[in-house]
Parts: sequence; C-alpha cells; structure tokens
Amino acid sequence: MAMGKISSLSLNPLDYTIGFFGEEKIGKTTLVRDIVKELTHNPNSALFFEFGLERGADCAEGINNIGVKDWEGDYVPEFNEAGFATVCEDILQNRFSEYPDLKLVVIDTYDLFISIAEEESVKEWNSFCQSKSSSDASYLKKKTKEINGAWGGFQKGQAKAFSLMMSYKDALKKLGIETWFIGHTKIKEKTDETTGEVYRTLNFNQDSIYAKGIRGICHVIATGYYDRKIESVEVGKVNPVTKKKQETGKVISCKRKIKFRDSENMIEGGGRFGFIEEEIDWNASNVIEAIKTAILKEKENAGITLEEAKKKQEESDSILSEKAKEAEINNKKDAIVKQIIKFVSEHKDDIDTVRDVVQACKQYGFSNPKEIETLEQAEQILSICK
Repeated sequence: MAMGKISSLSLNPLDYTIGFFGEEKIGKTTLVRDIVKELTHNPNSALFFEFGLERGADCAEGINNIGVKDWEGDYVPEFNEAGFATVCEDILQNRFSEYPDLKLVVIDTYDLFISIAEEESVKEWNSFCQSKSSSDASYLKKKTKEINGAWGGFQKGQAKAFSLMMSYKDALKKLGIETWFIGHTKIKEKTDETTGEVYRTLNFNQDSIYAKGIRGICHVIATGYYDRKIESVEVGKVNPVTKKKQETGKVISCKRKIKFRDSENMIEGGGRFGFIEEEIDWNASNVIEAIKTAILKEKENAGITLEEAKKKQEESDSILSEKAKEAEINNKKDAIVKQIIKFVSEHKDDIDTVRDVVQACKQYGFSNPKEIETLEQAEQILSICK
C-alpha cells in the first residue's frame, strides 16, 4: 500500500488552528465568542478554558466555559473549575455522550496556560528525580522549584512545558475538536541596523520559545491592534529661539483592526494561507469572510470549483465522524488500561491481589495489560482489580 495523501482544504474555519493575539481588554474573548456564534449558532460548540484569574466569560454573555487553575485538579461543580488534563481526558472519553456538539476548545489565555504548564513541567521533573534517586542519590540534589532548573536547564524545562501544552491537541483533533488560542501582545523597541533609528513593533507577550511554538502550530494568527491617527498640535508658549510653539500629538481617530500578515514586519502575526488579506477591520464577520475567502482562493488556484469542494467536504466529514467515534472508544480503553497498570504496579508485592488480573490477561492471550486490545476486555479486567 502506497503511503501519502493529497491534501484537501476544509471549507470550515473551525477546522483550523487559529491564534488571536492583542492588547489586554481589546476584546479578544468577545470576538472569538461572536465568531463561534456566527459559525455554529450554538454556545455548546466551543468550550473556553479560562486559566488562572482570566474570567472573560464573567462579562460576556453566552460563553460555555470552565475555570482552570492547575493541571490535574478534580472537577468542582460549585466553582466550575477543574484541571486542564482532567477536562481534556473527560472530553476524550465522553466526546459523543457528554460533548456531542463540541467543535472547538479555546485557550484563554495562552499566557496563563504557560504558567500552569511550567508548574507541571517542574512537578514531573521532580518526580523523575525522585524515581531515579533509588539508584543514584545525586538526583535528589537536582530537584528544583524553578522552570529554568528543570530537565537539565537551557530552556529544556520550557520545552517540556510547551510539549505538555500541546499534548492533547492532536487527540482532540482526532475527535473532530480543534484548538484556538487567545493571547496578549506587547510593544517592543528595536533599532534599525542601517540607520540606527529606533522604532516600535507589536510582538507576542510570551517568552521566545512559546512565541515561536505557537507561530509554528497555528494555521492563522490574527493580531488585533489600535489603528490611531495622530496629528501634531501646537501647545504652550512660543520658543524664543525657534520662534515656534511646542508641539504634541493628538489622537484624532482610533479604530480596532486585525492583521493576518504584515509586509512591513511591524506587527507580529502570520499564517499558512497564501491568499489571505493582510488587514481587516475588527469584526467577527470580517474574520470569517477573510478565512473563507483565503480557502476558496486556494481551491480556485488549484482548479477546484466550489461545487467540487463541497462534495469533497461532505465525504471527508463522513469519514472523520466515523474515525472520531472509533477514537473515543480507543481513548476509553486506554484510560482503563492505565488504571489496570497502576493497580498492578501498586500491588506488585502482593501476589494474591494481582494473580487474578494476570490470569485474566493470559486468558485473552496477553502477557501484560499493555497488550489489551478492546474496551470490553479492558472493562472485564478492571472489574477484577479489587
């Protein structure tokens, strides 16, 4: 069987990884809510992960959200909070029963997601050191409270954190659930190497390893900014030397805009669509139209008509739906296998306790629980773990 597959672009903007970046309180969360509303007319089609103290949903009606304060915390219904991995695992195992309308998870914000992932990176490093210390006591001295000291330093701790952040993205995608990111920007002063002139750029607010990482995975990055028109006005008294009044800048108009690309490289962004327009006014409908137009132009450039694209989309959606159902069953099986392995590991010195589990595995032809093939087999063996 030959390997490889000819790419075929989806017509649905919800099938792409998108990053929305901009200044604080420019309206990123509300913009994403409005985009989802216009595309799906269903608030349950998106789940906003509100990290740390980010509570944008408190002031935006109609947002399906969950508070995330840590990595693996249990769900607390009265506060609507749970760990990031806890929520993701629940979606993976109950996608069609509990989350039938879900098309999208929204990370709000990427900045605070980093903080929680770094805590988990340090925690896992310290756990690794503890496990190694039984054979090499020097590992106990390698434990750390700082991300820079984890996994050998030199930003390896941050690299581990980014890997953790993306660890559920592909698994969710296989269930038909895409990931969008909301993050902050900052003003940065740079010096032109040729002229020596100082100028300002609008950049991602995150450390370089995270900024580079998010640029790499996003199909589209929409960077919001304020387009201000400023004119000079005279103020104060006349300077006796220059015979001119002092001047200052006055904002005469201010408009929110979104950059998808910046040919002048002053506003950080970018994406993978070659035909997307560079800039639009800040509006949900405009974002949707810009992405859809970019997709259609890519199709047209390849000689594919809209009718052909729609037919291909229907076929693809049908196949993906079936694969997603299979993936959910496999996710449930994998989760149960982890429980069985944990049970065996915790009782490895108690032969009487694990004997029945080992025998059940042998009856199915498995030498250990890792070889369990079906959900039914996993459930049967788990019922013995008592």
